[in-house]
Amino acid sequence: MEPPRRRTRPPPRLRASPPPRPARRASKKTREICLKLPSDIVFEILIKLAVKSLLRFQSVCKSWCSTISNNSFAKIHLAHSQTHPIYFAGSFPTHLGNKLILSAIDKKNEDYNERPGSFIRDLCERHGSMRDVSEPLNGLICVVFDDNPSVKVCNPSTQEVIELPPIVDTPHPRSIHSLGYDPITDKYKILNISYTCYTQAMEHRVFTLGSESDMWRRIDGCADHIVFPSPIFQNSGRFCINGIIYFLGWDWGVKRNDDGTLIVAFHVGEEKFCVIPLPEGAPKFQYLLQYSGCLAVVDSHKKDLMDNTIKMWILQDYSNKLWMEHTIVLPPPLKNLLAEKFFLFSCIIHTGE
Repeated sequence: MEPPRRRTRPPPRLRASPPPRPARRASKKTREICLKLPSDIVFEILIKLAVKSLLRFQSVCKSWCSTISNNSFAKIHLAHSQTHPIYFAGSFPTHLGNKLILSAIDKKNEDYNERPGSFIRDLCERHGSMRDVSEPLNGLICVVFDDNPSVKVCNPSTQEVIELPPIVDTPHPRSIHSLGYDPITDKYKILNISYTCYTQAMEHRVFTLGSESDMWRRIDGCADHIVFPSPIFQNSGRFCINGIIYFLGWDWGVKRNDDGTLIVAFHVGEEKFCVIPLPEGAPKFQYLLQYSGCLAVVDSHKKDLMDNTIKMWILQDYSNKLWMEHTIVLPPPLKNLLAEKFFLFSCIIHTGE
């Protein structure tokens, strides 16, 4: 008779994806050559390299590893990232649920607009079916997966994924997550809003990346009659600009014949909400986006485009709530395509296009 088999415990669940395999240590001759280079020249060389190369060059010598791992270097490298490949996160439905893929194109090629992007990986391959993905913020994205659901912060460049602890004590069936950054404290935070659709019941929580508590904290919301995200425009843009996360919200206290749409702003550092009225003249159907580092409201529903224009309102001064109206002239083919249609702007790139 065989002795009973001993049960073995499963390995602990990893909180982050394993980092890329480190490169072999550089030879002694290579390290001596690197040490002879002036530090300022080394710095200028490193900030122009891709992230994949930086991960390999950390093993060249201790000084290089210290420079590459420095937080200040990461910020400067991010500012120079316009010369690196452009990363795209796209989702598509499958029989297993929505999938999130990462792709890249190299801007160094003069004809990169006509070249297909190179496939990087299926980010959901090890993490389940994707439900929602946030706007990118300093090279990071926040992805919500259907299992439980789980929330993960991803770095597409390094392909690192960090899982956040689950929220188990909320009675609300729906929730959204937004990634924010406070430039004063240099902290990244994830804002969770749990709610029941078409009711005034909401809960708000914040998780700080890198904090010792490693838990979600309850925070106060807006007035009871303010609901966000808007029940009408739940998929409208929500993003972080200069330490403030913006949403389209809804005021249940207005009269039925009036439009209750408004903008809700969340200060990432102070962890407080405030309400911003829509600019004067803004229509009932709006969409939020970023424009040259400012919040912008776009008229996303026009029954008549015979004037061949779309209006956009830009928040030039956040403190004084100063808006500036801007007119976008459409080319004739786009005008004919959008006539009598409801449309959404995808994004505005750093060149203003």
